Amino acid sequence: SKVGQEPIPVEAGSERWEPGFLFSLASDGGARNLLASACSDGAVRVFAHDSKASTAETVATLPLHSGALGCATTFLSGGDVLASMSTDGTVVFTDVRTMTPMTKVTSPCPTMGCCAVPSGGDGSIGSWFAMCGRDGIIRAVDVERSSAPKVLNQATDHPVPLLCVAADHSGRRIAAAGKAPEAPQGTNGLGTLGSGGTGGFGGVGILGARKAPNAAGIILWDAAGRS
Repeated sequence: SKVGQEPIPVEAGSERWEPGFLFSLASDGGARNLLASACSDGAVRVFAHDSKASTAETVATLPLHSGALGCATTFLSGGDVLASMSTDGTVVFTDVRTMTPMTKVTSPCPTMGCCAVPSGGDGSIGSWFAMCGRDGIIRAVDVERSSAPKVLNQATDHPVPLLCVAADHSGRRIAAAGKAPEAPQGTNGLGTLGSGGTGGFGGVGILGARKAPNAAGIILWDAAGRS
């Protein structure tokens, strides 16, 4: 849906999250020497640094994700567009030349990670944006809307939730990682992907012995969308 020229209103956030912990950091690649962070209070904070990146100052605080936790940011379209995302699945695209919200889209599930997908094979920042979340699906959209959205599924009947996503220099391969698969029942946590069962990250086992965490693999997709 299109977002008007007025700033998106923000509701009073929980005091627990004030003044706003930084949950991400993205660079515009030197286009305007900007950095952007999605914050726990739902705001997106934009910083400008000098040419040597020795100092930085806040240039904008954008209340883009009211009532949600900001979780990820990335720059698109040669650094002109900032994509920010919150855990409720909302993505807002902002024109950093005017610090004005342009477009808002909503994912069908809670989201955690996003990235820009380079275009042209030279690593330049294009208009494609990829995001991942709880349902384990990678969704890619073209901010300029010149191409239809794309969906990448895991090649398994039991997809794992994904926390982060990245693209290679050419934009032809996508990688993502997230929650480790749970160990099969009855194996006492000794599966092919590591030990620890469902104890999580370094849980405590019998007689206080520490259990090794399950291994969380990196999933790769090729240009044809195969994982």
